[in-house]
Amino acid sequence: MIIVTTLLTTMKLVLPGEINYLNIIDVLQKLFKIGEKIFNKILQSLNRFISLLAISSIIIAITGFLLPFFSFLLYGINIDFGLLFASFLITFAVYSLNKLTDIKEDSINNANRARFTEKNSHLIILAVVASTIIAIYLSYIKSIFAIFVILFPFCVGFIYSIKIANFRLKDIIGIKSLSVALSWAFIGTFIPVAVQSSNILLVSLIFYFFF
Repeated sequence: MIIVTTLLTTMKLVLPGEINYLNIIDVLQKLFKIGEKIFNKILQSLNRFISLLAISSIIIAITGFLLPFFSFLLYGINIDFGLLFASFLITFAVYSLNKLTDIKEDSINNANRARFTEKNSHLIILAVVASTIIAIYLSYIKSIFAIFVILFPFCVGFIYSIKIANFRLKDIIGIKSLSVALSWAFIGTFIPVAVQSSNILLVSLIFYFFF
């Protein structure tokens, strides 16, 4: 304490003008409070961003990008980032569509996600439509087969999620696991094949691996 007082007294003698060490401490405290507020705001923004990723379909869509990326490496085929982005978009569309049809179930099992989906339902519908159109276009410029591959999980997800005459496939035990596994295996196996054909044995092994 004596050393600090001496140092501040020395500063008072050396620096021009009248400087009170209490004022310096007060300034430091204010700076600390400002820094604390900025840090808290950054932390809150980060938490909101992470929550958005968790309750939206963005994280699972990233998986839709990475799975065929890994598949390209298995086949030894040059990576087509257009199709990878198409896979990202169609995965986002499928899982967003599923969230829209599962609002009642989520209101019980995942209230935060249900509130987010219900509040932003119009935006989610627009995002689903836009993502699907862009994914189809990116596939179209590659090949007709690529369109079929990209639309396969969307069609499966649509049939799986939509209720017809009070009946949904997802209400059948085991259908969810089967449809999810089939969609991921199909995307992972055949997106690279849409770029370059491969022998049937390798295709079968990779499909089995992903399934």
